[in-house]
Amino acid sequence: MRSEGSIKAPGHGLLANHEIIRTDNLERMNETLLKTYKGRLVSANCDGQPFFAQANRVELEHIGFDYCAYDADVEIDFPDVPPIRQLICLNGKGETITRRKSFPLSGVATSLIPSGEKFTSRYSAGYRQLVLRVDPTALRRKLEAFVGTYLPQPIEFRPAQTFLTPQAEILRRSALFFASEVETFENENCRLARDEFEQALLAAFLSGNTHNYSYLLQAPPLGLTPRQVWLAESFIEANWDKPLTIDSLATAVGAGASIFKAFKDHRGYSPMAFVKDVRLQRAREMLSIGRPGDSVTEVAYRCGFQNHGHFARAYRRRFGEPPSTTLGRTRRARPK
Repeated sequence: MRSEGSIKAPGHGLLANHEIIRTDNLERMNETLLKTYKGRLVSANCDGQPFFAQANRVELEHIGFDYCAYDADVEIDFPDVPPIRQLICLNGKGETITRRKSFPLSGVATSLIPSGEKFTSRYSAGYRQLVLRVDPTALRRKLEAFVGTYLPQPIEFRPAQTFLTPQAEILRRSALFFASEVETFENENCRLARDEFEQALLAAFLSGNTHNYSYLLQAPPLGLTPRQVWLAESFIEANWDKPLTIDSLATAVGAGASIFKAFKDHRGYSPMAFVKDVRLQRAREMLSIGRPGDSVTEVAYRCGFQNHGHFARAYRRRFGEPPSTTLGRTRRARPK
């Protein structure tokens, strides 16, 4: 839904191809809030300046993103909907109010809204934010796989969080990267990379925010045997063309996050480094066969590499030549 006429306020690049509304009309803004977000505009103070608001939205399998921009002081009521929501301030200041408590929003202060809880947001003029929405069921499955045990109680997050820890900063950067690259991830050829990145973002969400099970993530991992590492490697080699996550590796070897320490102890590298190497080898095999119509980009996508530049650099480091050289040699050797 777009307003009529010219809108001079600039939009933001995040989720730009998934616009819900970009308007200077308060009534239209309120209609969209109600229709898309089930929310209600309580007040808007433009202080004599033209009103402007923008919202972009993307839905994935277990997570979603909203980009919001306001060029006025606004107050909005939001209903109790299922996703867990994390409000990531990109510019300006704001606050969320839930259970009669106020939590600040700024470059370092972020707020988590539990699943099924009403809240009110107040944003200053010029406020910009990315909202990360997470499926609580997927998050619980991820944590259970991570720690290798059933969780008797729901995950309860602290409402007020910050991005001052390394884990929280990784979460913030990962969310912004995913949102900035979402158009690329929507390419069906990038499905493998997209599914794995979505799972990685769930893991970052659990590590970067404080909750009632944080102590389990901080506990020293149990030691695993070399045989379990071998089982994990065999599983990776048999399933290299499928999304490989903590969940799938944990199920394969009967352990949780301990598998990462075990790889470091017994192999000197991480399981994801092994995944990357296996996929690079499969890519080399494909380029050496060179099916008609194959390109370096198509092979990279098929092997789980979303970024062509990163793939080319990793391939060259691994095999001593660019992937284009391998494919070119294959084509020249093909009988004419």
